[in-house]
Amino acid sequence: MPARLRITLVSAVLAVHAAMLGWTAYRDAPTLEEVDYLAAGLSHWQFGRFELASVSPPLIRLVAAIPVLLANPKYDWHSYNTDVQSRSEHEVGRDFVAANGPRTFYLFTLARLVCIPLSLLGGFVCYRWALDLYGWWAGFLSLLLWCFSPAVLGQGHLMGPDLGVTSLGLAASYLFWRWLKSPGWARCAWAGIALGLAELAKTNAIVFFPLWPILWGIWRIAERRGVGRAASLPFPSRPKTVPNEATSLPIPVTSGSLSQAAQLGTSLFLAVYFINLGYGFEGSFRKLGSYQFQSRLLTKVDYKTNRFADSWLGSLPVPLPSSYVLGFDIQKSDFENSEGTRTSYFRGKWYDHGWWWYYLFVVAVKTPLGTIGLFLLALLSQVKRGSKSGWRDDLVLLAPGVALFVLVSSQTGFSHHPRYALPALPYALIWVSQVAAIPMVARPVWRRAANWAIGLLAAWSIASSLWIWPHSLAYFNELVGGPLGGGFYLQSSNIDWGEDLLYLKRWIDSHPDSRPLFVAYWGTVSPKLAGIGLPTPKVDARPGAAGTAVLPTGWYAISQKCLRGDDRFGPPGCEAFLNLRPVDHVGYSIFIYYVDAMDHAAVRTSQ
Repeated sequence: MPARLRITLVSAVLAVHAAMLGWTAYRDAPTLEEVDYLAAGLSHWQFGRFELASVSPPLIRLVAAIPVLLANPKYDWHSYNTDVQSRSEHEVGRDFVAANGPRTFYLFTLARLVCIPLSLLGGFVCYRWALDLYGWWAGFLSLLLWCFSPAVLGQGHLMGPDLGVTSLGLAASYLFWRWLKSPGWARCAWAGIALGLAELAKTNAIVFFPLWPILWGIWRIAERRGVGRAASLPFPSRPKTVPNEATSLPIPVTSGSLSQAAQLGTSLFLAVYFINLGYGFEGSFRKLGSYQFQSRLLTKVDYKTNRFADSWLGSLPVPLPSSYVLGFDIQKSDFENSEGTRTSYFRGKWYDHGWWWYYLFVVAVKTPLGTIGLFLLALLSQVKRGSKSGWRDDLVLLAPGVALFVLVSSQTGFSHHPRYALPALPYALIWVSQVAAIPMVARPVWRRAANWAIGLLAAWSIASSLWIWPHSLAYFNELVGGPLGGGFYLQSSNIDWGEDLLYLKRWIDSHPDSRPLFVAYWGTVSPKLAGIGLPTPKVDARPGAAGTAVLPTGWYAISQKCLRGDDRFGPPGCEAFLNLRPVDHVGYSIFIYYVDAMDHAAVRTSQ
């Protein structure tokens, strides 16, 4: 295929991806944590301080806040608290929304649009890494799987840190792999800078600090023994001793262990430097014993005293900004201290704890079945080949994803956000893309069958995602009945994060005869800002009525989180509607019900 046509195809897919993200950025209402993040990002620019939303580093918030600053929003800082552990970003975010009124939706669209290039970066790196490993068709397949993944489409248009750390972490891993293939000072510098940016996106990227030296050690030992040098698949058209024209990978260069160790140390040093630079060196090199921690990991038995205060470790300076350190402590504390609160939902019930297998289940029901089929095909191909060649490349590719997935699965204090596992996704997509090379090495009799199988599975994956778009945040695959059935199995940002408020406004305007209409919306943005000034339902469980819920005749719009008993931002008692069949749905997070006299006996409150 001509190089110009390849460039055109890749550019077209990325352009479509950007357009899809731009459309959902405009149509979706601000989600729960976006409200906190935007207010925090604005505070960083306004005051040069980083207390708000310190649970995650500030890079994505800083970028997202730039166009909002230029739009001259209104501010209300009276709830700002400089105590990091007070978590005042929640109140400040709500004050910001109240101050700007209906213009809030426009401001959040601006903040989201400048984050879309991060998703384009992730898609491009998927393409380049798969191209370097398995050839052009694999690179293109990897790009397609990324750009039409419901997980990426659901998070790529938001201004949260998860897509940012996914793309930046992937870029850092790719540059690290290229450095391993051909060590050099320039390559180690670029890898270190990318790692620093990933660390500034979210703290889970901290796994790269111990992982990179381990991978380098394994790579170096294998290199000395002369094993694992070949490509993962034997491409007949790819020279092994000259530069690859398609991938621009140079001839591997072997340098001494001391030189490589120095280069790796430089990469990690640059990453730490960029973390400090992102915070303006605020509180950097503060002594470890001077911190007031609250997580069990960093405190003594009383959970109030710094674990290191009375030891020699307490006198050591921490080469990281204080807000970064305290943010890590707060995040750890959040996972530890969920007892007594209904923080985790699974199959119709809320629990006060999470599960190590939760994200495995999320992958099983929220990944397109076509993609799962491609994964099984790649696994079968790998087992059948049984070759040990290229295992080092596979190790460096898969280790970051596995480490990130294990990290999030190990935090069992609560389980509810699929976005926590998102950083592991691109590594799996790149590895899966090797199936595109199967027809090149298969026997002639199997080539046509392999082409058909790969094409049909890829088409199924893309079609399944597009069928739900632009409501990709609520995507569930066919195993659980799609998003209409998925809400029974998983809740929170799996399906309802307050994103469909503006769609509800459009539904109300297009159904003027649906009155009286009662609205129970779950979210931090008031429906009144969207022009919805309708009353909320009141479920009256009268004494002696055996739990019967008495409801006025009329129409009801109920968020899934309210239906499932989460009344933090909605009226209580909405579980009664689970005994009724919805007549319509808005997106997939809001169900529409009609209640008449015949329904009253059937509507009962949850026992």
